[in-house]
Amino acid sequence: MSHSSQALMAHHVRLHLGGYFSEDIEICPGWRFASSAVVPDIYWNYAYSTSGASMTPEVEESIRTHASRISRSPAWWHPSEPGDHADSLEAWMMLRDLDALREAQTTTSPWRLATSSVANDDVLSVFGDAYGPEGSPDDAGYFELPPAYIDALRDTVPEGGVRVAHTVAYHDGEPVGIASVYQEAEGFAGLYNVGVSHGFRRRGVGSAVSASAVARALDTGATEVILQTPASSPVESLYRALGFERVFCGVLAAL
Repeated sequence: MSHSSQALMAHHVRLHLGGYFSEDIEICPGWRFASSAVVPDIYWNYAYSTSGASMTPEVEESIRTHASRISRSPAWWHPSEPGDHADSLEAWMMLRDLDALREAQTTTSPWRLATSSVANDDVLSVFGDAYGPEGSPDDAGYFELPPAYIDALRDTVPEGGVRVAHTVAYHDGEPVGIASVYQEAEGFAGLYNVGVSHGFRRRGVGSAVSASAVARALDTGATEVILQTPASSPVESLYRALGFERVFCGVLAAL
C-alpha cells in the first residue's frame, strides 16, 4: 500500500502517544505539534504538516509560539528536499519483502529470544548500555541519549489501543539485544528501540532481534511495518537485507 509522508508521520505519532510523545495538537490549519513532557530534545518535540503544505512565516510564528508555551525549542519535520544536507536525512522504510524477513527470522542463531509487553529491567538495561556514554563513534547508528529516554520508555502507557511488544535477545541468561514493535489496533506497526549491548555488536544480534520482533508483529495482526534510520548508513543496509525498502527521507530541523 502506498502512503504519503504525512500519513506515515501521523501513524508514527499515534504509535508513541503515552510514551515518547505526550501530546499532539493542531497549532494552525494543516499543522500539528507533537511534544514530549519527558524528553526535551527536538526529536520528540516538533511541528509537522498534515497536508503537505509548505512552511510560511505565519506557520513558523505558530510553531515558535507553541514551542515557547510548552518550554521546548521550535522545530519542524518535513520530507527531504533538494539541497538538504545528507547528514541530516533519515530514511523512512517499510517492510516490502516478507520472504527476506521470514528467511532472516528462521536463521539459526545462538540467542534466546523472549517478549515482554512492558519495558522491564532487561529491556532498560540493554537500552541504557546501547545508548549510554560508552558508545563508540565507529558503531553505526549509536549515539548517547539522555536519561529521559529511559524514563519515557519505562513509563510508557500506550494510548488509542496501541500495543507494545519488546523482544529481548539473551546470551547465557544475559540480555544483550532489544527491539520494540508498537502496533495499532488496525494493524499498522513500527519497529523502534533497537539496540545491542557493546560487547555483542557485529555478531548478528540486531538482525536476529529485529527480525523476530517484526515476524511476531505480523503473526499477531500487523499488516504494515515502518522504521526510521539514518539514510545511506550501514543500518539502512541491514534493514534492507531484512526486507525493508526506503519510501522517502525526512528532515528534522530546528528553527
